[in-house]
This record gives sequence, C-alpha cells and structure tokens, in this order.
Amino acid sequence: MTWLRKVLLIKAVLTLVFWVLPLLFLPAGLFPDLGIPTWTPAANVFLRLLGGAYLAIALVEIWGFIDSVHRRSAALLGLVSSSVTSIVLCRDIFYGELWNWGLFGWALMLLWLLLYTLFAIALLVTGLPTLLGRAETSAPAPTSPSDVRPPLPPY
Repeated sequence: MTWLRKVLLIKAVLTLVFWVLPLLFLPAGLFPDLGIPTWTPAANVFLRLLGGAYLAIALVEIWGFIDSVHRRSAALLGLVSSSVTSIVLCRDIFYGELWNWGLFGWALMLLWLLLYTLFAIALLVTGLPTLLGRAETSAPAPTSPSDVRPPLPPY
C-alpha cells in the first residue's frame, strides 16, 4: 500500500468519525457541552450541510483509496480541502473569531488545525507524483513473448 493511499484512508476515516457523524447526528443541545456556542435553530442547518459536505469529501477520498484511476482526483480534493480548512481554522483561532467558545471547543479546533495542516503537507508530499501524473504507471511490457502473465494490480 502506498503512502498516499494510507494518508487518504486515515484522513477519510478521521473525517467521518470526528466531523461527519457529529455534524450530522449530534443533537444541537450537546454543542454547548463541547464548548461550542449555541446556534439558532435556523443556523443549525448549516452545521448539517457542513457535515454533508465533509461526507462527500470523505467518500471521494475513500474512492481514491480503492480505485487507482480516481486517486489523482482524490489527492487533489484532499489537498485542497485540507489546505482551505487549515487556513480558515488558523484565521478563526488566531484572529479571535472563537472568542465566545469554551476552552474545550477552542482546543478541539486547534487540534483540527494541526491535523489538517499535517494532512495537507502529507498529501502534498505523498501525492505530488500522482498529481503530476508520474505515479502508478502501467506494468512494464513482458520481457519475452512466452511471459504472458497479466500485470499486477496497482496496489
């Protein structure tokens, strides 16, 4: 298994467990217990939509993990989503946008800033050959006509 596949899988699983499930299914009344301020009922729809967007991103990353044909798209999507998430969290944390968040909520966002920054770096390092179209080439041609074995799968 390539490092790119490992990074895609780890990122997708962590996103599903710690972003998608809570954003889609956590009752809105529990967000204050996590140090995240209460939103109005009308604003809660944006939390659920964010969960749906992260679900789509995680599914593309899983699809790229499984299918080598789509790995380039998954690496690009993972890189862009991790980079943008890191930039938004950095701005919100260090420019005081989370002033009304509790300590646990603030620490949680700081942890996600660090993780998504690491994911962006890891996807850039491990996925650069794939993004440039130089990775996972087809198997070399058989050396002799009697060697009729099929090529190995790309994983």
